Amino acid sequence: MPVKTKNVFATPEDSDGERYLITRHYAARPKSMKELCITKWIRDLAPSKALLYDYIQRNFTRRIYRKVQSRNKFKAKSTGSTYRVKT
Repeated sequence: MPVKTKNVFATPEDSDGERYLITRHYAARPKSMKELCITKWIRDLAPSKALLYDYIQRNFTRRIYRKVQSRNKFKAKSTGSTYRVKT
């Protein structure tokens, strides 16, 4: 039986079958678990808090780096200099 992943807030479809929520924390802001047709909430399969934090920080660092890099390239083009940030 294949396993598919979906966003938790995606509208349930008939072809979904049983839906399992795999996360440590769930804030039922837009919809409740009943509305989302969640069969079971399995916290133990979710990444640890430390691992999740590291993942978020790494992505945040990459976004900041890209933003700074693109700003430096823009400055170099607008001032006419040949300065480029090494990638």
